[in-house]
Amino acid sequence: MLDSIKSGVTFQSIIRRMIKLLPETRNLVTQLENLSDRSIEFMRDDSLPVLASIKIARNGASYHILQYKPSNNSLDYYIAQQVGIALRMYEQPENKRFDFASDNSGEKDLEAIIKAAANLSSEDMQLLPMFTKSIYQWALMQLRSIPIGMRVDAWLFESFPNMREAVRSGLAEQQQMNAGILGRHIGGLMPPLNQFAPAAAYALFTDRLLGTSYVIPFKAAGSSGDGKLLLDIFDQIDSSSAYDVQLVNAWAKHLGMENWYQWIPYQP
Repeated sequence: MLDSIKSGVTFQSIIRRMIKLLPETRNLVTQLENLSDRSIEFMRDDSLPVLASIKIARNGASYHILQYKPSNNSLDYYIAQQVGIALRMYEQPENKRFDFASDNSGEKDLEAIIKAAANLSSEDMQLLPMFTKSIYQWALMQLRSIPIGMRVDAWLFESFPNMREAVRSGLAEQQQMNAGILGRHIGGLMPPLNQFAPAAAYALFTDRLLGTSYVIPFKAAGSSGDGKLLLDIFDQIDSSSAYDVQLVNAWAKHLGMENWYQWIPYQP
C-alpha cells in the first residue's frame, strides 16, 4: 500500500477501482468533477441510512464526499442519482445556486399539528419533542430530495439504456424502503398523513416509468390522492434544472411547508 501511494496511486484511486461501476456512472462522476472544479472522494459508511449520499463541497472545501454503503446490488444507480442531483445545481449560474436549509419555526408548526391530530397520553407528550424533530428532518429531506431525484431518475432511465437495469433494481429497493415509512409511529404519535404524499408521488412516478404497482400501500394508507396531486405539479413544471427550486416550492405550498425551510446562496 505504501509503495503504491509513493508511486502516485492515492488511497482514493484505490477505492475507486474497488467500486465496480459502469462506464456511464464513472463518466457522470467525471462530469461533476470537471463542472465543479472539485474532486469526489468516495467514503464507505456501513451505518449510512441510505445506500449513497453526496456532501457537496462548500466554504472552500477542495472535494465533495460521496458516502456509500456496501450492497449486494450494483451501486451505479445510487451513485449516479446523487451525482445527477449535484450536477443539476452546478448547471446553474453561480448566482442561481442555492442550499436548502431548515427554519426552526417549521418544527414548532409540525409539533402543533401532531399534537392536535390525536389524544396523546402523558408518555406520548414526553416523547413529542424528540418525535417531532425526527419527523421534521425526515419531511424536509423528502421535500428536497424526492422531486429532484425523480427528475434525475427519468433522465438516467431515458438517456442511458445501459443503466436501465441498475435504475430498475435501485428504484425497487428505494420503493420498498419508502413503503416502510407508513409504519413510522411511536405510541400515539404519528406523522401527519400528508407527509406520506411525497413518497406516494414517488411510487406513482415509478409505477408510470416501470409499469409496477408500488403505490398500493400508499392507497391503503389514504395518501395516494395527495401523491397524485404532487405528481401533477411535477408534470406541469418545466423539467430543466433551472426550475428545481420552483418545483420544491410548489410541493411545499401544497403540503403547507412553505415556512419550514429557506434557500441560502451556495458558498463554494
